[in-house]
Amino acid sequence: MPRFTWRRVVLGLAVVVAIVIVIGAVTALTVLRRSYTTVDGDLRLIGLDDAAQVVRDSNGVPHIYASNPHDLFFAQGYIAATDRLFQEVNVEAEAKDALPERAQFLAGPISSGVQTFAHTAVERALA
Repeated sequence: MPRFTWRRVVLGLAVVVAIVIVIGAVTALTVLRRSYTTVDGDLRLIGLDDAAQVVRDSNGVPHIYASNPHDLFFAQGYIAATDRLFQEVNVEAEAKDALPERAQFLAGPISSGVQTFAHTAVERALA
């Protein structure tokens, strides 16, 4: 009969925790990559009457080409919404006074001086 030891219990828990961390990291990366804006390739949107083309220059500025005004403005609204989603999320976090915590979560532990500087810089930028 196997002998019960604390070493086996701790080792087993460590293996389980490591597996959970790896699965969590892979899941988080997958979800984050899916949420990125599509900047190249073909995308079919319901609501367009004809094809519209969006070309981004070397600075990432979108140039929209469409055969009619409806498709032009539809594509412009879609591009503006996808490009500004990150900004909207951060403005919402700042309104809830949660941006420093979010930055600390994404960047890892940072000193309180850097956190205070970042918070002050965001407040000045939004003022």
